[in-house]
Amino acid sequence: MFVCINNISRGGSKESLALLFMAMDRTFETKLNQGKPFVILVKQCLADYGYEAKSVPLSEEHKGDLHVTDRLTGERFYLEVKADSSIANTHNMYIELRVDRNGKKSDGWYHYDYSRIAVVDSSAKVKNPVNQKSIYIIDWEKMKTELDLDDSRCKRIRHLVDGNYNTALLVPLRYIIARGWLLDEYFYDANDWRRAVEEAKN
Repeated sequence: MFVCINNISRGGSKESLALLFMAMDRTFETKLNQGKPFVILVKQCLADYGYEAKSVPLSEEHKGDLHVTDRLTGERFYLEVKADSSIANTHNMYIELRVDRNGKKSDGWYHYDYSRIAVVDSSAKVKNPVNQKSIYIIDWEKMKTELDLDDSRCKRIRHLVDGNYNTALLVPLRYIIARGWLLDEYFYDANDWRRAVEEAKN
């Protein structure tokens, strides 16, 4: 539960602020734990395709979740992992523009300087190894440079997420492909997902 700083009395300010930061830490830790299987999943899939991926330390925040090396060419890049049900259900990529938390606005991940993004189709769990789902690798630097936030082909939405209002942009997948922002598409199945979930528990 978050504490509103505006309502903190002088006598209890230190205690209330401590509670606030503890709540924020718990929220951050929860988000990390929720995203961990997806990061591991992408790491596993990239390994199958000849890439070496290492987790990025928290000290290198806003660069991405994984530092990837192409074993064939030696090319290196950062990769941010985003679990996204919109890309499967509506064929749109969800881009967070702004977060309104307790009346305070902060920049969404659109404003971060990622190199590439892996968008994991996370709409529903894959049932068996025959059914496959997609991981879309997107050139984020190019997309961010060329994307017009007021483009009529994209839809701006405002909705409630974890008690906070998010402003986001839904960008059609077909538009991403047409503009050349999609670098590659990898696939995963139920076995891949199970392995990622098990590894995330350790």
